[in-house]
This record gives sequence, C-alpha cells and structure tokens, in this order.
Amino acid sequence: MKPLDADERPLLEAVLADPDDDALRLAYADWLEERGDERAEYLRAEIAFHRVDVTRDDDLQSAYDRLAKARDVVGDDWVSNVARLRIENCKEGFVLAYDFVCHRSWQELEPTEEAGVRHCGACGRDVFYCQSLEEARRFGSIGDCVAIDASAERYEGDMTPRDRHRVGSIQVVPRIVHPRGE
Repeated sequence: MKPLDADERPLLEAVLADPDDDALRLAYADWLEERGDERAEYLRAEIAFHRVDVTRDDDLQSAYDRLAKARDVVGDDWVSNVARLRIENCKEGFVLAYDFVCHRSWQELEPTEEAGVRHCGACGRDVFYCQSLEEARRFGSIGDCVAIDASAERYEGDMTPRDRHRVGSIQVVPRIVHPRGE
C-alpha cells in the first residue's frame, strides 16, 4: 500500500475504527473523489453492495458488478484494509466442515507484517485475505481461516469442499499445497 499523506491517515483510521459506519466511509470517499482518487468508487460500491435487497436479483447483480469493477481498479493492500469481510473456515470449536463463519470481522483482527494476513487473538490463528473463491478454497482445503473479498463471485455452500469424501464417520479432505508456499 502506498504511504498515506497526513490528511488521509485520520480518515482511514476512522473507517478502520468503526467499519460499519457508512457515514465515515462516505466522508472518506468524498475526500478521495475530491482528489481524483479511484478508490472513492470502491467505498461507494461496497456500501451499495452491503445495502442491497438480496431478494431482488437484478439489484444484487448490479451491485455486485459495480463492486467487482471498482475492485479491479484499486490495490489489494488498500482493499484488504478497508473491506468489510467475514471470517470463514474458522476452526474455533472444532468445526469440521469448512463453511463455518466466525462471528469476528476482518477489521477486528490484528494486522501482521504480511499484507493480506491478520491474526485472530481469540483462536490464535492467522486469517488470509482472498481475492477469489478459488484462492479461498486453496487456503480452506488445508485448514486456514479466510476472509473473501466482497467482489468475489459467491453462491450458497461455495466453501463446502466438492471433493470431500466420508469414510465412516471420519471426513477426509484431499490436501492441496499451501498457496503461500509454506
């Protein structure tokens, strides 16, 4: 992520301190837009996406398309800081299926030295920011917690392994090489 100037830092910090406050996000978006910064559209698109009536397919698709288009323009590090993401594949409580959704959000987790990785103090695990469902599945297949970008195309049950096999009461999930080379 590029260094923040002195005027932007307090705006971003306010958004990070209260990630569900749309008024703060809009104020930050206005500030960015005044400077011709394309990140403003991402913030507005994300707010629209979170406000959409999910029972109206046309509205949902339109909001998704707008967010995906805006997501393509901004940098990964910045998005991984401001995006409102749920934590998935958390093993807290010894849940075996990897479509469990943690009650924590990305913003609540402690940043690490590696962009796109945060640490959860509650379960003691690292959480990986994923731009796509495929990337999230790679991490999920080896038991990592993930936060999937809101612009990733999703569907119900999409984090349930397709290649999961049951042997008696034991669940076997084929191991995939860790995407970060670990």
